[in-house]
Amino acid sequence: MARNIEFNEEVAIQKAMEVFWEKGYYATSMRDLTDAMKINSSSLYNTIGDKHQLFLKCIDHYIAVKKKI
Repeated sequence: MARNIEFNEEVAIQKAMEVFWEKGYYATSMRDLTDAMKINSSSLYNTIGDKHQLFLKCIDHYIAVKKKI
């Protein structure tokens, strides 16, 4: 049986975006991301995907936030 998502994806993506912003894409590890997002790696891979997919979601999130301003 599949488990429910136990974290707020929008908040987690915001945290990941901050890590990418601070360290840059290539210097950011999956461990950096999961630590900042306060989730385990399996949750990340199951809900969002890999590092590249997460980065793209961060860009989308950034654009959405800027449009609200």
